[in-house]
Amino acid sequence: MRYTNIMPPLSEEHIIFLKSSHLFYHIAEEDYDRLREAVKLVQFNPGDVIFQSGAEARYFYLIYAGEVEVSVTVDEGAETLAVLHSGEYFGQDALRLGMNYRSNAKALRATSAFRIQADAFEKLALAVPELVPPVRLIWETYELLLRNRLDWLNEDEVVHYFGRKHRFFLLTRLLLPLIIFVLAEIPLILVAAFVTPTPLMALLALLVGVFLVGLMLWNLVDWSNDYYIITSERVIYLERVVLLYDSRQESPLQAILSVTSDSSQLGRIIGYGNVTISTYTGDIVLRRLPDPQEVVILLNEKRALANERSRQTERQTIEKDILQRLGYIQSSLESGQPAPAQVHSGAVNHLLANLFRMRFEQGGVITYRTHWFILLKRTFLPGFLMTLVLAGLILRLTNTIQILDPARLVGLAAILEVILAGWWIYRYADWNNDRYIITRDTLIDLYRKPLGREERKTAPIKNIQTIEYERRNLIGLIFNFGTVSILVGDTRLTFDDVYNPSEVQKTIFERFMIIKKQEQEKADSKDRQRIADWLEIYDHIRQTRPDFSAGKPDDSR
Repeated sequence: MRYTNIMPPLSEEHIIFLKSSHLFYHIAEEDYDRLREAVKLVQFNPGDVIFQSGAEARYFYLIYAGEVEVSVTVDEGAETLAVLHSGEYFGQDALRLGMNYRSNAKALRATSAFRIQADAFEKLALAVPELVPPVRLIWETYELLLRNRLDWLNEDEVVHYFGRKHRFFLLTRLLLPLIIFVLAEIPLILVAAFVTPTPLMALLALLVGVFLVGLMLWNLVDWSNDYYIITSERVIYLERVVLLYDSRQESPLQAILSVTSDSSQLGRIIGYGNVTISTYTGDIVLRRLPDPQEVVILLNEKRALANERSRQTERQTIEKDILQRLGYIQSSLESGQPAPAQVHSGAVNHLLANLFRMRFEQGGVITYRTHWFILLKRTFLPGFLMTLVLAGLILRLTNTIQILDPARLVGLAAILEVILAGWWIYRYADWNNDRYIITRDTLIDLYRKPLGREERKTAPIKNIQTIEYERRNLIGLIFNFGTVSILVGDTRLTFDDVYNPSEVQKTIFERFMIIKKQEQEKADSKDRQRIADWLEIYDHIRQTRPDFSAGKPDDSR
């Protein structure tokens, strides 16, 4: 690792930058000297290894400018966790004394970062208690991120917040079975052991104990399965009920209008509350969060940071376009969009999905059908009755049963089989006719009855406000199907019982982001071309008019 300290002590510009981070948001002016004493600005060259997993966690870093890759070591090598930019931090292990780094960090290009030594940070936090809540938020996010792989994230998407409901609500869920265990199970064990030592009483005590312990474990797992996540692109609420329910609700950051927090008197005492994220057509409520005000500060910071990066990128693009227009550099073709990562299900489910063509793509248009389990459910009764009629006919022809004349039975069975086959075909056509289509810019929910009415709902992808999916029961969890719900203005489209709903949600979100990026680039390109035209005209006048001056014209002429 190589670095050089630059500009100590910190300038006012550096202090303003640090204050823009939610970590130092609460630092008061009288504590600026402490901040200057604790924080140093260091610089890394492209390719410098800043730290490696297993080394002593000595420093926490906040990027001032540049780009840093953070990865974790796995059996196959290194797995990238995130590529970080200005305003983002790494080296979270240094927030706790005596830790070793559990990740790797490498500068991808020339990078300057604010470096805080672990013991200096501890001293600063003791002097400024307001630092404790944001530090706790950063630490818990880092811990959850190391333990959970979010495979559905986009390649350049960075997780800024990863949290659960406050632990107080876990304790309340564990309290009742624990009280029952103390007041009922322990006396029951004593009765079974000393008062009525019979096998029946022992079995009863065992069953009650297993039930109470199982209930506490179920509550623990159920609490730990719900997550709130804020990334560089969206806000996400993951909710799972063990063996019963699985859903993901999300909203792009671009659709957010405002962010507020509220808490009750008990919430203020214990330290929990709700964060309400208002979009154009509704709210997403992150309930019972620890330190809700810190989450609001973080979310507002990341939204502002994303806007600032967009402005910086725009300035760089303007400079490039002007230089190209004036002939200083040659134009280059931009590379295409990277192929998005795919979310895969189990091998058997994937095989059956392909067999029933529950998802197929042609010319960039993706079409989904409802899950094959729904087909089996719809066609089960006519299929079962067809099998029953055929079995009865075989039993009669082999004289196993004696009902009706064989010739009459064959005729009756043929008529019934034709009717039942028509019923089965109708049910199959009804399943096959329901299509959910994703074009490059439109969502289509197509509902068509065989020989009957057709209902088609369409909505532009660019107007999406929220996307969520849910798998409501054990069958949906086992066979990986559920409903994806998309809110577009006042219209709600539902892709019912589609295979791998998380992949459907991811596909829609990716296309939304691509469209938004293209629209922004198109609008920005028009503005850049207008600026370039003015500068080209200015340059032409300056070269063709020797007497041209950028100053005020001479009135004497």
